[in-house]
Parts: sequence; C-alpha cells; structure tokens
Amino acid sequence: LLSGSHQRRLLDQIAEHYPNFRSSLAFALEEQDFVSAARLAEGLWRFWELRGMLAEGRSWLERCLKGGPLPPELRVRLLDGAGMLAWRQGDFSDATRYFGEALACCGASNPTIPMRSRLHNHAGLVELFSGNLAAAISDFEVALAEPEAAQCPGEAAAVRANLALAAIERGRLFEAMRLAEEALAVQVAGGDRHGQAVCLLHRAIALYYSGEPSSAAGEARVAAGIFEELGDNRNLSFCLLLLAGCLAETHPGLAV
Repeated sequence: LLSGSHQRRLLDQIAEHYPNFRSSLAFALEEQDFVSAARLAEGLWRFWELRGMLAEGRSWLERCLKGGPLPPELRVRLLDGAGMLAWRQGDFSDATRYFGEALACCGASNPTIPMRSRLHNHAGLVELFSGNLAAAISDFEVALAEPEAAQCPGEAAAVRANLALAAIERGRLFEAMRLAEEALAVQVAGGDRHGQAVCLLHRAIALYYSGEPSSAAGEARVAAGIFEELGDNRNLSFCLLLLAGCLAETHPGLAV
C-alpha cells in the first residue's frame, strides 16, 4: 500500500470492499481463528492509518494481539501497526510499549524477522513527537544501520525523511533539505507516491523555516495534491497548515 504507482487504486479497492473485510475479521475472531484474523488485520493497518480509521483499526489489532498465540513475525507486524496507530492518536506511551515489545520479539530468538529498521524508524517518530530529540536521532541512526535498510532503499529513504525533521528541530535547515532531497530521489525512482509526498512536506517545512515561504508553499501544494489523491487527510491537514503559514503575510484572507 505504500509503494508503487498502484497505491491509490489499492486503497480505493479496499475502501469499496471494506464492509466485507470488517465482517471477515469479526467472523474469524468469533471462530477463534486468530491467525487468519491477524493476517487480515496486518494487511489492513496501513489502510486504517492512511484513511484515518485509527480507533477502529487499533481496536481490531489489539483484539488480534490478545486473541491467542501467533507466529512471531506476524505478531511483530501487528505490534508495528498498533504502535503506528497509537502514535497517530497521540498515545505515545502505548506506542512506545508496542514498539518495544516488537523489537524484543525481533531479538536473537527470531533473527529472521526483517523488521528492525522499520521498528526503530517508527520508534524514533514517537521519540521525536514526544520531544526526546536525542533519543529520536539515535533510533533513526540505528534504523539506517540495520541490514534491511541497506537492502531496501525505500525503507532507508523513509528514515532519512524523518532525520530531516530531526535536523529541522536542531536548526540545521541545510542538512534537513539535503536529507529530504536524497530521500525524495529514492522515492521518485521507486514510484512511491506517498513517500514522495512525505519528503516534499518535510522539505517544505525546512524551506519555510529558512525564510523561503514562496518555495515552501510550492512544495506543500504538490504534497497536498498527492495526500488528497491517496485519501491521507491527516498529512493533507499538515500541508494546509503549512500553506496557511506561508501565506499569512502576503495573503492573510486566504491563509485564514
């Protein structure tokens, strides 16, 4: 759901058939087929995240996690999804707990799970938005050092886009723009529309704080168009807020 030119089509297809998915989840849980329910929930959590169905999605994920024993890799992916939805809701305490448990499951006993980079990246986001800048940077750097980051350019690009946010917090705006541009080039090459929009938004924030509101507005407009296309209203709202800031002095009525 977060790679390739098929993103919008798949998201729209899931939305069209979502009542069937919801019924299937309920049926599997009622039948105590926890593995089938977990596999379906693991496949849906990105949809729940992008389409803003945070409370419902988190409820399904938590029911699957509490239902019964699951294969370790499947449990890790459910914990990752639950952590991301909790982070989106601003529940940083539970998000940290979910990511911590997932990383523990990825320890020496389960060395085949290729998730450590993504989990450290997501844990870093929680630290960043909690105001723990040093811990966030540490998590992002660990994420980049994990083997799967080297094997998956898109994963590494996502980490660099988040490091750009950390650089903005540190006032290192040139570094932030460089990181966002590096990540954007990778996401464009891979056809990841959502990844491109995130990079554009982060670069726009850096441009805004660099005193270039016109350039920032241009980047934010492009990012907003992609987020609207994919139905990601949360990030679309960030783009609109940034646009309002860029236009506040020159077009105050439009900014409002």
